[in-house]
Amino acid sequence: MIILATVSGGILILLGLSMKEGSSKKSDPSDVYRLEIKKNEENGYWWYEIYQYNTLMIKQEFVPGMSRKTPFTKKEQAKIIGELVVTRLNNNEPPIVTQRDLEKHLGKK
Repeated sequence: MIILATVSGGILILLGLSMKEGSSKKSDPSDVYRLEIKKNEENGYWWYEIYQYNTLMIKQEFVPGMSRKTPFTKKEQAKIIGELVVTRLNNNEPPIVTQRDLEKHLGKK
C-alpha cells in the first residue's frame, strides 16, 4: 500500500511504494490500476482511490502537493489528479504530484 503524506513546505513523502524490480510497462496497464472517485456525503468533498488489481493502493482525501490539507471540492478535480497519478503508475513513475502539476491541471497555486 502507498501512504502519501504532505509535510511542511508541500513536500510529498511516499511510504511503502512497491514496484517489482526490473518490471517494465505492462502490455495492458488499464487492467492493473483502477481509479475510483468517491464523495463524502456529509461535507460534499471528493477523494480518489487507486487500486492495483483489487487491492487499494492509494486513498487520497486531500489535494496532494499542498502545504495544507485542502480537500477536493469538485469531482472533476479528484478525477484529473487521480488520472494523472494512474498514468504515472502505468508508466512505472513515482505517483508524485507537484505544485507545477497542480498549477497546470487545476490552476492552483
